[in-house]
Amino acid sequence: MKVTAVLLLALASASAGPLSSLRPVHPRDRTIEQSIESRIVGGNYAYIGQIPYQVGITFDYGSSSGFCGGSIISNEWILTAAHCTDNADSATIYAGSILLNTGVKRTASSQNIKQHSDYNEDSLVNDIALIMLSQALEFGPTIGKVGLPPLTGPYDTYEDQTARVSGWGLPDTNAILQTFFLKYVDVMVISNTDCNLAYPGFIKPSHLCTATNTGKGTCYGDSGGPLTVDNGSTEDTQIGIVSFGSYLGCTAAPSAYTRVSAYQDWIYEKSGV
Repeated sequence: MKVTAVLLLALASASAGPLSSLRPVHPRDRTIEQSIESRIVGGNYAYIGQIPYQVGITFDYGSSSGFCGGSIISNEWILTAAHCTDNADSATIYAGSILLNTGVKRTASSQNIKQHSDYNEDSLVNDIALIMLSQALEFGPTIGKVGLPPLTGPYDTYEDQTARVSGWGLPDTNAILQTFFLKYVDVMVISNTDCNLAYPGFIKPSHLCTATNTGKGTCYGDSGGPLTVDNGSTEDTQIGIVSFGSYLGCTAAPSAYTRVSAYQDWIYEKSGV
């Protein structure tokens, strides 16, 4: 299985409208192959220690491999997407670096990959997974954890808030060479109602979307990476996990994420975090 940057979307009908004609296709069904398919579109380069919770993950699927992003939620646990971990035999995690596949290295076997049991590649729901590291990380200037939404309290949609998404990759849809440096971009959270206009029938309360109409968004290989907001504390709060986007291009439709607050109980049950 070849893991791509985001879940792909294909045309459902040549006669339908440009947005309502999209239907989701799982990455393994994609016919165009690239190397490590990761992109942040319209972003900036991060400096060392700026996003200490970002990790890069390479997955072994037996005869193939793939790359995704992830986030540190404790010194033992990594949060990522289920479509990255699906059928993975093992994972290698790189932390504390802005350079691709460098830094502090940790591994995890398939037994230590906790994928949501109700992940559905067709409906694109429950796209969340946890990875328990073989050895705990040591926190410092370049390695730290991201905060999670509170387990209790008012539900926040984050609509119209500015959020930050990060990952390694290419600068636009047509680029052919990946970047070696971590990038980030600030994006605007939109309502699920607006997002559903682009992906009719697929956006659920457990999803969250950001606008791409300013040429900023996620694409191949950013899958599993963190979408965060600055809540004024010492650590950012992760509100989304990069999940899927448009087959028509990285900014052709909103970027879609797994909404972290919808899975706080599940995260706590599996990891204690």
